[in-house]
Amino acid sequence: LSDDYCEVVFKTTNIDKWQSMLAESLGQPVKPAGEKPAAEDMKATKDFNGIYVNQTLYKKDIEGVTVIAMLWPWGSGDLTTLKLAVLS
Repeated sequence: LSDDYCEVVFKTTNIDKWQSMLAESLGQPVKPAGEKPAAEDMKATKDFNGIYVNQTLYKKDIEGVTVIAMLWPWGSGDLTTLKLAVLS
């Protein structure tokens, strides 16, 4: 946790609520789960361990910074990590 990065772990049963809140704030995902990430997506997420096919990426430019949100489902299927970052 820092001024420009945080992680939240939540039950995957609540994923629809989280996706709705993220879409309302950041728009639709630029990389939905199931799609191969573009080079630009990999570059934006490299400091946070990248973004993979099974993960979702939201990204929006707001007032001179880029806000990204990544949904990382756990292998067990019961939990998801939300990574939020502000990029200068």
